[in-house]
Amino acid sequence: MVIDEARYKNWESWKPRRWAWEFLIRNAEFQMECDAAGTCDGVARQNVADRFGLKTYKHYSERFSSIRSCPSVRAPKFVAGAISVHSNAENLEAERKVRLSLKPGQVAIVFDVSNGAVNGMGLELQINRATRSLISRALNYSSSFTFRSTQQKLDSHSKVFLKYLKLLDALRSIQTKRGSLKLANQSDEDEETFRDNNKKALKKAEYIRDAGYIDIALMQEI
Repeated sequence: MVIDEARYKNWESWKPRRWAWEFLIRNAEFQMECDAAGTCDGVARQNVADRFGLKTYKHYSERFSSIRSCPSVRAPKFVAGAISVHSNAENLEAERKVRLSLKPGQVAIVFDVSNGAVNGMGLELQINRATRSLISRALNYSSSFTFRSTQQKLDSHSKVFLKYLKLLDALRSIQTKRGSLKLANQSDEDEETFRDNNKKALKKAEYIRDAGYIDIALMQEI
């Protein structure tokens, strides 16, 4: 297994947004969405940005920021507040079952927009109650952490982030190799063994890649 060390060049000086971007561009869903939106209009591209917490669209294959040969490249900016909506408002007859997996710091709230519930002040009451509940939970969630300076956070986490990126890249390399072996009708158990040997660390790495990158990006830059 060969890992391209050039991908991590100058990692010691990376700021939060750079770490966040490095994890996000390893997200398979983000890659697929970017490729699908490549020939679409600006609205479709912005929908991709909104879904993944980016202020504006940026393809995963782009450099993080500009260099002399490409001065027009802009570093990605992340935004908080991206939401996921699951609706059954269009269905007048059947229930819709939704399976949700709540990540740390997430809250799910169900709003009733049926006629009886929104008549008069019904919808406004639901929104006000939801707002109070969210604020209360956000305060409780925040109070469970001991905050340190951004520099202290980066100093203590950078080496761990680097380890996680290398794990994700190694896993991808193994998956690509296994795909080639399948085409050649050969078998290989490397991925299963690799996951077993790196179970805890890989689980954390995949969480950051899929969702936790936002928390890193929104750390105050120094």
